[in-house]
Amino acid sequence: LGLSGLAVIVSGCLALNTGCEEEDDEVHSVVPISPIGATSLRPTFTWKVINVEAGENYTAMIYTDKGSNPFDSGYEDAFDGGTVTATGSEILMEKSVQLNSVRYKHQDFQWGVKVMRGDGTMQSRTTSASAYVP
Repeated sequence: LGLSGLAVIVSGCLALNTGCEEEDDEVHSVVPISPIGATSLRPTFTWKVINVEAGENYTAMIYTDKGSNPFDSGYEDAFDGGTVTATGSEILMEKSVQLNSVRYKHQDFQWGVKVMRGDGTMQSRTTSASAYVP
């Protein structure tokens, strides 16, 4: 999976449009990969988590919003993105979900992912990515 044009490194923090969050003096970044552009009502969301600690569990939540920010209190849906145990410094996560056809058919929407380390000490999120259900 290529990441060209998606990320810019700024002062040690992976920044995508609005940037990322840093906690506990660790840089933990989440990069949205797909879907970007047209998708189906059963998309597979894919993202990469960078600077993880091998052996640690990472849990994700996917947020969708027909507005401009899936991380505000007015998001449309939240989906369990699963838990993965890191085996290296990066993990690739994906989750297929079923979108409600009444809410999403012929609609643009934004999506993003929040990731938390198993011990709860580190949390980060993607910036939102745009998708469309024709």
